[in-house]
Amino acid sequence: MLIEIKNMDKSFITGKESFKALKNVSLSIGKGEIGVILGPSGSGKSTLLNIIGGIDRSDKGSVVIDDVDLTQLSDHQLTQYRRNYIGFIFQFYNLIPNLTAYENVEVAANISKDPLDIDDVLHAVDMSEFKHRFPRELSGGQQQRISIARAIVKKPKFLLCDEPTGALDYHTSIEILKLMTEIIKKFDTTVLIITHNTAISAIANRIITLRSGEVAENIINDHILPAEKVVW
Repeated sequence: MLIEIKNMDKSFITGKESFKALKNVSLSIGKGEIGVILGPSGSGKSTLLNIIGGIDRSDKGSVVIDDVDLTQLSDHQLTQYRRNYIGFIFQFYNLIPNLTAYENVEVAANISKDPLDIDDVLHAVDMSEFKHRFPRELSGGQQQRISIARAIVKKPKFLLCDEPTGALDYHTSIEILKLMTEIIKKFDTTVLIITHNTAISAIANRIITLRSGEVAENIINDHILPAEKVVW
């Protein structure tokens, strides 16, 4: 398994109160799989994603990513882990407005020790002809394609996606989901998506539902749909 989490807890202090965001969470995601984590706001989805991404730390349990236990890493080692292992894709594209599409991808390539060719990645996301445009000159779907290219150019082992279609219309969302499934095959990447949209789980190998910080369901999907057949 690429990801193996066992008995993980995470709490936050708000004022004088302690709030447990994750409770005894255990799950696994295999290499080359798409995992979808579902749940309402406040269920712990983002906290879980941040811990897997090395942005936050768990209080208890083990978080093993590709045989590396994140709980044993120093802050400097976590920075290197994020740089070399993880590509992030967000609901809001977070592109640098005064850089072109090419330059936005180049920023990520420059911090990677072994990046992919930028032009090859832009071609893979069907954005070669738009590479000299600024974010304001691109549609929402095109900006999300560039954000995917920016994540992929680092050649990460893992893509972490926080509501990647949340700001897009239905047809553009389907295009982005289709692109992501193609990217997995082309670049041998594993994907974890957190979302409120239960329909997206149709493309996943594994569907995990969180409720109040606990794993309520952990299902292997035996009837995976191609992205173009997903309906909501």
